Amino acid sequence: MSSRQRNQQGSLIKVRRADGRVEWVLRYRVTLPDGSRSQRQTVIGTTREYPTESQAQKAAHQARVMINNKAPAAKRPTVELVASHFKETELREDSARRSWSTKQKHRDLLNFHILPRWGTTYMTDVKAVDVETWLGTLLVTKGSKKKSRTEPMANPTKQTIRNTFATLFTHAQRYEFVPPDCNPIKLVRQTGKRSRVPDILTPGEIHALWHSSGKRERAAIAIEFGNGLRISEAIGLKWSDIDFENETVSVNKSVVKGHVGNTKTEASMKLVPLHPYQIEDLNAWRAVAP
Repeated sequence: MSSRQRNQQGSLIKVRRADGRVEWVLRYRVTLPDGSRSQRQTVIGTTREYPTESQAQKAAHQARVMINNKAPAAKRPTVELVASHFKETELREDSARRSWSTKQKHRDLLNFHILPRWGTTYMTDVKAVDVETWLGTLLVTKGSKKKSRTEPMANPTKQTIRNTFATLFTHAQRYEFVPPDCNPIKLVRQTGKRSRVPDILTPGEIHALWHSSGKRERAAIAIEFGNGLRISEAIGLKWSDIDFENETVSVNKSVVKGHVGNTKTEASMKLVPLHPYQIEDLNAWRAVAP
């Protein structure tokens, strides 16, 4: 005799992480093949994304639907349901498939851009032309609160949103939420070309900036402009990473939004040579802040 599948709501709690972030976590139980029950949990989002419990409960709704649905591919999943599954399986803190910064980027783009517009839309109802038109309407607010202004979102940012949406559809294909040939985002045209040429400092401007700076800033300028490190890599440096005798620095970690982790790529983890003028600036700052 078959037993009735129990529909569960789980419990939504706040969990403080080591880096200070507070996340909403949905805890629930699943039945294993041997009949025993085991506790599981899925991250719904941070308290910055969902400040109130009612907002977090609403976001957790699709996760509950997915948990209670034994055959999600048999129904028409929404973008929000697939995004919840994507976060749980691919964007977990303990997943090493992607760097922390990449996982956080996907979470932010989903929560602040894709889900507010497309969350309740069925995956199979998403059309390339509609997404392309939507990307063209995105705006950003700049300036202070008293003198704020809106302007079109930068093309590279819109392209990044498009790419995250495409990644979500690839995930849906892999887990059979949608047919293997269903990825309309591949047909979405979105250039990543900058709307203006970046302002690159000349050697004279860099020298003037260095000359008018204090010891700490001179050390930062020397390491940034001298070696072209990413800002996250420079922030992650410690004195123990610098070999003053052999004039080298070991780049082995990065800091993104206060999170200390690995560098963006394995190729970024390397030993970088230092020029004597960089050693001089670093020594001057180390004498102040050893």
